Amino acid sequence: MSDAVILSEVVNHILKISFNRPEKRNALTQQMYQQAAHLISTATEQPEVRVIMLSGEGGHFTSGNDLKDFVVSGKGESPVISFQKALMNTPKPVVTAVTGMAIGIGVTLLLHTDINVLARDTRLQLPFVKLALVPEFASSYLLPLVAGRARASQILLTGEPFSGQTALDIGLASELHDVSEVHSRAMEIASKLANLPPGAVRQTKALLNQGINKQTLENVFKEELSAFAKSLSSAEHREAVSAFFEKRTPDFTQFE
Repeated sequence: MSDAVILSEVVNHILKISFNRPEKRNALTQQMYQQAAHLISTATEQPEVRVIMLSGEGGHFTSGNDLKDFVVSGKGESPVISFQKALMNTPKPVVTAVTGMAIGIGVTLLLHTDINVLARDTRLQLPFVKLALVPEFASSYLLPLVAGRARASQILLTGEPFSGQTALDIGLASELHDVSEVHSRAMEIASKLANLPPGAVRQTKALLNQGINKQTLENVFKEELSAFAKSLSSAEHREAVSAFFEKRTPDFTQFE
């Protein structure tokens, strides 16, 4: 097995990026964000790359941020933001192959990709409130656009897990397949896109994205970053993280 935490290769005009920390369910570190951001940004300028595909090794997409790395890094949010901006701004179509766990940014990034192929038994979750945090990656704006306000509120306010079928029902997933078929189906779609006229594909993606108010998206993205940074230093978040590492139920009764 490779020691690299991000695997990448270009095959037939497809840049394949895979999270590779299977022993940690592909929990993302600052290093992983930095490498993935560089790959996506570079691919944006490379004519030979027509499609980007994201997946995870070892049966899981990603379990979200590695909390230990996140806590230790302190102000190390820059690679996270670089990754988010690279994915949000790439004109190239992005296909995902999602299996196992998709938690936190493993879900919010799906709001910025183009075709999401999920396993039927995928377990998705946006547990920000459970960690005394707020949504990120403009998900408080984009998820209601995709799912409707009521479903988005339930997902974001409760932080409870939801299924691949729910992701399909609310428009977050493009297709559902048995886990053994997900990667091959995502590659099949990516290959079809790579063989289409690249200019027309990019222009079509740009036209589709016109339905999203770019100014609103950028404003929400910035507002979430500010609120997220504040919540990271809150007593509520310290209690949530302590409880996580101590493997106990957090006690939020002390807070108003």
